[in-house]
Amino acid sequence: MQAQHQEVQLPRSVQAQVARLVLQANLAYSESNSPDLPFAQRLQARQECREYLSRALELEAENAAALGLLGRVEMDDGQLEKAHSFFNASLNSQPGQVQQYCNLGYWALKSERPA
Repeated sequence: MQAQHQEVQLPRSVQAQVARLVLQANLAYSESNSPDLPFAQRLQARQECREYLSRALELEAENAAALGLLGRVEMDDGQLEKAHSFFNASLNSQPGQVQQYCNLGYWALKSERPA
């Protein structure tokens, strides 16, 4: 007998909430990298990004977009091993994402190791 993999489908309202949180996290991440903003504001935006991602992942622990963006945040903060784990978790959740392969390429350059 073979075990079947069943995906648990979240209610649409939860899916929409997760999508909004990931969009807000992306906006905050963009702000955190804006050279036009003061450093303190960029740090605050980075923290907001983390908070949005945390809330999204509480609702949907395997959300590929949230995991990938959290990997970028960790990489930007110098946490290369955490970043690598999040990029791979994102790919495990949703294989074939070009963005995550690009992120792994950036990770390999920063860590001076093959992806």
